[in-house]
Amino acid sequence: MLAEQMGCELARVIIVEDTAEALLEAIPNPESADLVITVGGTGFGRKDIIEETLNLLEAEIIFEGVKIRPSHSFIFSMKGKQVIFSLPGRIGATEIGFELLAKLGIWKMQGRQVEEQVLIPVQILKEVDSSGDQIHVLRGKLNKKDGEIWVEPLRRKSWHRELIEADGLIIIEEKRAIVKPGDWVNFMVYKNRLAGLVKQKFI
Repeated sequence: MLAEQMGCELARVIIVEDTAEALLEAIPNPESADLVITVGGTGFGRKDIIEETLNLLEAEIIFEGVKIRPSHSFIFSMKGKQVIFSLPGRIGATEIGFELLAKLGIWKMQGRQVEEQVLIPVQILKEVDSSGDQIHVLRGKLNKKDGEIWVEPLRRKSWHRELIEADGLIIIEEKRAIVKPGDWVNFMVYKNRLAGLVKQKFI
């Protein structure tokens, strides 16, 4: 689990049915857990029950929704001193919500300095139709082209394959509706891929 890799002590992982009552029963009290991470149920559909659960829990919703896609339905709330991060359920949105939002909060809870991310400017290989009013994030793979570093946006049919191939995340700032081949974008390199990329002289 990503939180364990950051030094968190995992109390339990539990899968519950899509009802506020079941989720409410599963959430530990603040005395037994400093941090709760939920996955799924943050949108506005029939099975999106996080907001109802938080209200029943009498938790304070600090903010609900961010201008990042995917993961725009991320929710941060607190029950006393207990921190609750509610991540969207889609795999890509879950990963991005944790990497860009929850991870920062966990570092702060641990009293650690926020680790700087390796962010490099690269040219993009394929066109991306971005969300103009939000930051658009997608997985990418670095490639060499004419002796320069380019990034390929990954849109594989299998998210497992995307996870294996990805070297990091392409981050397209808001108000860029269309990103065309050859345009420059910011690329956040995964820490676990950094050593290999340096060895390959990519960066």
